Amino acid sequence: MKLARAETGKPRLKIDYELLSSSTNLTLQGDTTYLVTGQVNITGTNTIEGGTVVKYTNYPLAEITATNFVFLTAPYRPGVFTSMNDNSVGTVISGSTGSPSTSGVAYYLISLSTVETVLIQNVRFSYAGVAFQADENETLTFRDCQFVNCGTNVSLKYSYQAIFENVLAANCHMMVTGGDDAYLAGINLTVDNCPEFTDPEYNYDFGGMTNCIFTEDDSTISTHFTLKDCAVSASGSGIYQSVGAGGYYLAAGSPYRDAGTTSIPAVVLTDLQATTTYPPVVVSGWLSDGYTFFPQAQRDTDTPDLGYHYCPLDYALDVDVSNAIVTVLPGTALAGYGTYHGIDLHTNGIFNCEGTATSPNYFVDYNTVQEQSNTSWETTNWTALFVAQADNSSANFAFTDWSVLANVGQVSGLGVGCPFALQNCQLYTGKINEDGLVMSVTNCLFQRAHFTVSDAQSGNSSQTFYNNLFYGGVLNVTHDNSGTYTFRDNLFIQTSNTLAGSINYCSNNAYVTTNFGLLSPTNGDVFLTSAPVWQTGALGSYYYPSNLTQLLYTGSQLASAAGLYHYTVLTNANSIDGTNIVSIGFHYVGVNSSGLPIDTNGDGIPDYLEDANGNGVVDSGEIDWQVAGDMGLTVIITQPANNTTIP
Repeated sequence: MKLARAETGKPRLKIDYELLSSSTNLTLQGDTTYLVTGQVNITGTNTIEGGTVVKYTNYPLAEITATNFVFLTAPYRPGVFTSMNDNSVGTVISGSTGSPSTSGVAYYLISLSTVETVLIQNVRFSYAGVAFQADENETLTFRDCQFVNCGTNVSLKYSYQAIFENVLAANCHMMVTGGDDAYLAGINLTVDNCPEFTDPEYNYDFGGMTNCIFTEDDSTISTHFTLKDCAVSASGSGIYQSVGAGGYYLAAGSPYRDAGTTSIPAVVLTDLQATTTYPPVVVSGWLSDGYTFFPQAQRDTDTPDLGYHYCPLDYALDVDVSNAIVTVLPGTALAGYGTYHGIDLHTNGIFNCEGTATSPNYFVDYNTVQEQSNTSWETTNWTALFVAQADNSSANFAFTDWSVLANVGQVSGLGVGCPFALQNCQLYTGKINEDGLVMSVTNCLFQRAHFTVSDAQSGNSSQTFYNNLFYGGVLNVTHDNSGTYTFRDNLFIQTSNTLAGSINYCSNNAYVTTNFGLLSPTNGDVFLTSAPVWQTGALGSYYYPSNLTQLLYTGSQLASAAGLYHYTVLTNANSIDGTNIVSIGFHYVGVNSSGLPIDTNGDGIPDYLEDANGNGVVDSGEIDWQVAGDMGLTVIITQPANNTTIP
């Protein structure tokens, strides 16, 4: 059931939170805040999407029990389980005190898994009595997880293995309890101010601890565990530095950098190489001169640092841009943290954020990464990660992933006609309030996003949407004025569509059933009875099966006209839309058999970058992706001088 409540706090959009009750095969959606007040028994699988926020009353039987938990979470897209009194994430719950107790008693997740191995990844547990309990004989692996202010992090009922890989535990009373003879081990843990690592009432099979940092912790750590390249200290002073809501970056000049071993499982080593122990650079105030952001937080690609590694945040932004060009180079991660916004675009402000298919940029809310061991960046007046306030400004985002937790603003137009381009981007959860922006949106993924497209304030703004995938979420379109609206070749998967007014050019869109509303007119549209059986490929998890003929090459124009000549919807190596009619929906850059973007002429620059506008033609200033050694210039000698040697 849904409960209405007055909106307060950073938080979070004026939508309802959901009170959970027992059900079968529940999905905790990334765009939703849930409240647990008692026993919630899930028969079957409980799927946790990235971005979801689940809150609990401080009651012993406030718990979710499931036969199986599946975590569809990811870097920058964690699932968060916390107290109902925690206003720093998700929708503010009616009756919240805003001061969560550090003496929680609720059991958050209880697993009755019928499978032998359970992977709990990219999850934050805060203020739990018991964060995760296993009631069957399972092997638990916690990877890229955070435990903050919990009583007990993991409770084991029988004999298990509990493995911790890149895990932070801060201000928790006990790491593991129960499970006589359970095997325990860890890699790259940071455990701070946890008086008891294990319950002395139980016997354990103590394995190795590798590349870990233990501060102000159980003094028996070194007695029980074999420590390999670890640090143990009675105090965390001088070991960590805090930036914003992240309290466990390694201090500048730390001796614990490059102090670990690479003799760890390959999956963990690969994971660490995309993470960092360096904090973001905090940038605030007015940017009135040119500014370039780049990947400054060193990724741990060499000998591993000790302790927990964060998803990289290169810069934390609370900036206003005016009379300046801001450039974001590929591979850069930006976090918004300000009182109202991350970036506010004013007069003559130009913001260019362009990643690549293999080095995307990230623009996220800070709390998708930082554990919030303090709330110094919390605010009650948040608008969006990106706000535009002037007609004579512009923003361009390409290959940029946007991510926030449930019920947070991502983009706000504030009724101005600022040109705003999104191309090859992926946006997860949150709210996009376009009102006034002149949007050009091509080949983007909107997963559980709440999108409002309106000209109610701006009057004549035009909007174009080509080849996008709307997965869940909401799309509200209002068109009453003189601008031109175009929606073509988009795929809608259970997206709640509403339309007020009419769309000028609307055709060749695809819908899974008609139960969630349609955009009109419906010329050449495709209606599916079920969602595609998605395939996972080199660059993502939304590829089509090869037999999905309803969507393959059935769009409104040639792929070259759509700028998608070098792109594909199939996992087949070297497959691209090329000279075909464009396929409906979201495309990935075509890759070769090694999973790398196709580079036909072998010059190290992928075809899609050499043919920058994706039209399949070598235009002026472009390199011919089909010709080895082409320099992008062609000289034609029409009148050679006498006796000139012509090569």
